[in-house]
Amino acid sequence: MCEAPSKEAPAEWKPLAKQLIEKASQPEAVLNEVLNRLRPSSWSGSRATKLETRLKLLDQLDVGTLPVLVNSKGDARSRLQREVDEERQRETVQDKADSGRFEY
Repeated sequence: MCEAPSKEAPAEWKPLAKQLIEKASQPEAVLNEVLNRLRPSSWSGSRATKLETRLKLLDQLDVGTLPVLVNSKGDARSRLQREVDEERQRETVQDKADSGRFEY
């Protein structure tokens, strides 16, 4: 439902994503599944950075004007932003701890 046009370009939603949500008999359930899949199951480098790209992708997701969908998206955005902040803080602490070590 989303794709990156190239390795350098950020991912973007295909029109199908909005259509699936709009036409579903249970649009909130479909949206929740989309939101659950935003969390990476694997990554390389900074997890916080990876989560930030997913947050940007979430911001671009058009869920229409149905209040339950708008609220679900807003709640998911808040949770993901909190997760980004916590992960960034954890990475900073880990980087400081690692920089104090000497490897032979």
